[in-house]
Amino acid sequence: MPRALLILLASLLLARPSVAVESVPTTLELFHSVKETDFVTRLEKFSEKFLGTPYTSAPLGEGSGARFDQGPAFRFDAFDCTTYVETVTALALSREPKEFEGWLKKIRYWKGKVDYLNRNHFACGDWVPNNEGWGLFTDITKTLAGPKGTKVATAWEDKKGWVAHLPKEAIRVSGMTPAERDQRYAELQKQAAPFRPKKVELDFIPMDSLLVRKPIADDEKKRRTAEEDALVEKLWEKNSVEVGDNDSDAKMHKEVLDLRLKYLIKDVEVDPTFLASVPSGSLILVVRPNLKVPGTPLLISHLGFVIRKEGAPYFRHSSLSGGARTKDVPLANYLRLCLLSPAIHGIQVLKINDVRPAPPATVVRAKRKARPF
Repeated sequence: MPRALLILLASLLLARPSVAVESVPTTLELFHSVKETDFVTRLEKFSEKFLGTPYTSAPLGEGSGARFDQGPAFRFDAFDCTTYVETVTALALSREPKEFEGWLKKIRYWKGKVDYLNRNHFACGDWVPNNEGWGLFTDITKTLAGPKGTKVATAWEDKKGWVAHLPKEAIRVSGMTPAERDQRYAELQKQAAPFRPKKVELDFIPMDSLLVRKPIADDEKKRRTAEEDALVEKLWEKNSVEVGDNDSDAKMHKEVLDLRLKYLIKDVEVDPTFLASVPSGSLILVVRPNLKVPGTPLLISHLGFVIRKEGAPYFRHSSLSGGARTKDVPLANYLRLCLLSPAIHGIQVLKINDVRPAPPATVVRAKRKARPF
């Protein structure tokens, strides 16, 4: 791999997006802006409100007064992929602004009990099954796979091992001395000690069932590689990129991805039946078996909404790549881009259910008959 491309990849890994906080809406303002009552429409409208919102890692905690993580309990100025989906879903489920925080807690925590170790940290082992358990999600992966069928991914998720590998900076408590942080960190390790590795599994649609790639001649492969290397060298010289310069990194990343996508659109056909069938408001989870994070393997690396605009499906998600923000990407193109990572094996698809209690019935009082005198 050319030196310029290696430096580009390193700079992307080191980059940390800044978070803009101007014009952040309040919960009340958000509710006033979305009048629709249909649940899927509310998912579409609320998710649209946050397009362009910056991406940041670990945006939420358990709020002020929490024992281990006093990050905000909710926010509207920055998201990661999971908190974006959680926030939008909680807004869509709420009939009144005062209901929002209750729905968010129910989605983010096991049985809605706010505690660091009750938080649904792992998508496959916590987040999906816990929310399926109370009816929020329905797995529609097999239905959408059709006759091609699905495969099963498995892993042994180890929450105790994961907690043991957390950096001490994961303890976010205001005004804490280093010694107090060490003590609180040891307390968290002790609380996590009873957890045992748990086998988790999920059904997924393999990428080779969704995508058909045309053969490419060796000479064409070499030509394209040379074209990409030349683009990276040109962008490097033009921008005089410093490692960690977020704006320049994002520009280079986008232009390289755009070049790759140009050829993916030309070379790869996406299953038209799947694109026509996946419903608006559903979730796509990217399946990456044996994804290694410190202390445990995982199965899910990313997630976001499917949103239909004028009938065409888009993937609406919060992502560090492509500008570190919440964005819409044509679903077909996002699936094509997944081919750039051999570690991605396929996708899981979940339907988000409208679990709101029925609104109170309107009572119509009969008019009294005039009493005879």
